[in-house]
Amino acid sequence: MVVSGGAITSAKIKLSTESTYRDATYSGNIITGDSTFDDNGNPVCPENALQLSVDLSQNNTFTATVRVKQGFTGTIEDALDNMLKVTTGSIQIDQKHVDKQIEYLQDRIENEENRLTKREGRLIARFARLERNIALIQQQMGALGFAL
Repeated sequence: MVVSGGAITSAKIKLSTESTYRDATYSGNIITGDSTFDDNGNPVCPENALQLSVDLSQNNTFTATVRVKQGFTGTIEDALDNMLKVTTGSIQIDQKHVDKQIEYLQDRIENEENRLTKREGRLIARFARLERNIALIQQQMGALGFAL
């Protein structure tokens, strides 16, 4: 930034890993980073809405290093992003596990239904044979003159 005559005359900003400076806006003793967003609503530049105050008492060209630490909200946002990732997020992994459990239980239910259907068939056949035997015994008793 350049301070001349007690006012900021130019201000530029860049990341420490970048070689090209970007123009920053300034008003009074406040320098503000680029505040534009892309079509998805994401900041275009990393210094989005960063504001720095400047001591205007000395005229000169100044260079400063600013270190920014992510706050609580940013940390929560990162944690949520990690949980919600489409392929590797913990919720997605849990969903895959739940889907496998549901599939396993559906297979067990299907096997149990098959077993019960077979058991039902055997019991129906067994009682049909009993009914037939009772009818046969009743015929034989009727033929012999016994009444029930």
